[in-house]
Order: sequence, then C-alpha cells, then structure tokens
Amino acid sequence: MPKPMTVRRLVTARNLRALAVELVVLTAIAGGLIAYHREIYSRVFGPFKVTVDEIAAIPDLDSEFRRYFLLEGSGLVRLGSQEVIHRRRGRETGRSYLHYFALRGGQRTVLVRSSEQTPLMPMVGVLEPVPAAVAAQLRIGIGTGWAPLMFDAEDALGSWGSFYTAGALAAPVIALIFLFITLGRLGNFKRSRAVTALARFQVPVDQVAAAIDAELARGDHETAMRSILLTPSWLVHAKPFQLDLVHLDELVWVYTSITKRYMYWFIPAGSTSHLKLGDRDGRVRTIRGRERAITNVIVAIGQRVPWVFAGHSAELEEAYRKNRAAVVAAVDQRRQQALSSPPQAAPG
Repeated sequence: MPKPMTVRRLVTARNLRALAVELVVLTAIAGGLIAYHREIYSRVFGPFKVTVDEIAAIPDLDSEFRRYFLLEGSGLVRLGSQEVIHRRRGRETGRSYLHYFALRGGQRTVLVRSSEQTPLMPMVGVLEPVPAAVAAQLRIGIGTGWAPLMFDAEDALGSWGSFYTAGALAAPVIALIFLFITLGRLGNFKRSRAVTALARFQVPVDQVAAAIDAELARGDHETAMRSILLTPSWLVHAKPFQLDLVHLDELVWVYTSITKRYMYWFIPAGSTSHLKLGDRDGRVRTIRGRERAITNVIVAIGQRVPWVFAGHSAELEEAYRKNRAAVVAAVDQRRQQALSSPPQAAPG
C-alpha cells in the first residue's frame, strides 16, 4: 500500500531533486576549476611582468604555468595586415578587425595582436599560438625568425577572461550556499519556502500543514494537469524543484491565457496555453499546460469556490490591475450570497 501523500513528502522529494542537481553542478564547477586552474591562478595573482625576449623563449603554452601577462618594452612596428574575427553572412560585425604589430627581441620577432589603432605600452594580455591562417597571411615562418607564441592584447578590466575568472570564483561559493540551504531544508522541512509561506495565515505552520495532509489523504486529488493537486480547500502546484500551496479562498480570478507564436510576424507557428491564478494580494501565478486540461482545472476550481471570477475579459483585467480592492470585494459579496442562499432541492 503506497504511503499517503503529505506536505513533508512533497517538499522532501523536491529538495532531494534539487540536491542531486546541485551536486552535479558543484562537480562540474570543480572539474572546470581543475581544468583551468592555470588561467584562474594567473588572473588572480597576475598580470605577471614579461619582456619580449622572455616570450620568444617560451616554446609552447604547456611549458608555461602563467597565462596573464603585462608586456613591458617599446619598439612596436605596424604590420600592413588585419584579421577579421567576427563575420555574419559575409558582413563584418562588432569589433571586426585586429591589427598586427611586431616587437624585436634578442633572437626572434614576437607577434602582437591588438584591436587598438595605436596601442600603448605596457599592455596586458595573454599568450596564444600563432594561428596558421595568420602565419600564412603574413608569410612568416614560425620557429625560425618568429616566436611560436603571440601576445594577444586585451582590456585589463573589461575582458572576457577577467569576466570568466570572476564567474569561476563566484560559482562554487553560490553553489555551496544553495547546497547548504537545501541540506537545511532536508533536515527540517519547515524551512522550505512553501512551508514558511504558510505563516501568512497567522496560524502555526504545523497546523496548516496538518490540515493540508488531512485533505490530501481523502479522496482523489489529481487533476487533468499533472503538476496540480486539488483538494476541497487547497491547490497544490508541484513544480520540479518547488512546491506552491494556495488556499482556494485566496483566489479571486482564474482564466486561460493563450499565447500565439508567428514566424515573420504573420505565419502561425503554434501556441502556448497557461493557467492564470490571480489572488487577493495581486499575485498572478502562471502554470503552463494543455488548453483542455486547463479548462478542466478551472471547472474543478469553480465547483469548489464558485464565487471566484472565471474567464478573461479586458474589463476584468483592467479592474484587477487598477482597482483590485473592488474585485476582491465583489468576490466576497458573491461568496456571502452563495453561502447564505439555501441549497436547491433535487428535481423529482
């Protein structure tokens, strides 16, 4: 016999799923830090000062632990060539061309690539192997008079390398914070966001959770939308990693929203349907689903709280957005009338 569904079990299942994803992400981050530890080390403790002769003496990147440098010296010589980096449909886009300069070292000439028209020394950048296409364009022989590595100049503050390094350092911290939060929620399910949000009813959350459990244990609570459970008093939205618990008395407006998609602004390319749930506080929850399933859920909600406005109109949307208090008052009045009217006798 399956165990009864409870708020604790629903919350724990989502926290376990979140924990598994967080562990995978943390493992991937650790792998990235290990693979690019040289670049990260250089960005944190660099740039390291280097001269043209030192660059010319480095045979390849594997033999050099440092990655981020401050090139000192003088003697830039303009070369009459350019390299187009960004193209789209044959057209140059963005920072589309780079200039080349040569620096005279003790034995070899070092190629310098920069986007500046007149770069100033000293400059920061990284070492890269000279691309074969560039060597062919410049008609230079790598390993003879030219060093195998070129100096690729970049902006000291706004470069992608610095941005990636900042992200690489922040990523494990953020992942660990989420991991510890999830572990805390697994240790005490009342720390989960859905359960702590129940404090809005100004009743101990244990009592509210127990009331939801009691309704979940009675009858069939599944709906045509697989992510929604509907009890006599509660709507439970079971998201992949979160749970949303909504008391039906909080709702004042439910309707279907259909968004149509077009190619080239006029060719139909499908549509997306959402269930919209507007509550007393002005929050509109959006749950994606099939149109027929959404209609069935709206009917089921209407059977439990028939005083809630169902369906969409421009006038109702404007009233809810600009004068929500009047909409809430109208729902309360409809509720009072429905509860005070005597039940109708069955025909026959």
